[in-house]
Amino acid sequence: MPDEDLIQLAAAGKLRANLGLQVKRMLADSRSAAFVENFTGQWLQTRLVTTVPLNPREIMARERRERGWRRSGRRRWRQRERCAPHRLENRRRKNTSTTCSAKTAASTNPR
Repeated sequence: MPDEDLIQLAAAGKLRANLGLQVKRMLADSRSAAFVENFTGQWLQTRLVTTVPLNPREIMARERRERGWRRSGRRRWRQRERCAPHRLENRRRKNTSTTCSAKTAASTNPR
């Protein structure tokens, strides 16, 4: 809710000219800290963060699994990149086979 100073400045059409000073004034007020705490607590539910049970072993296992998935995804992407020239060549020849071995891919597209 705007205070009296803000209402007077807005009515006089001078709020934009004094906006920086008014923001600093409002942030210096103790009510702004209470507003931030209550807003984040109610709307963003940060008060509940402390009630979430954490199991470090479970978190670390999940992290390791996700890292493994990312690595395997990168491996698959690299394999697709190496096979891409063969796939294009096969399509040009109207050959339906789109598979390539890692050996043939590496020989045509060394990294």
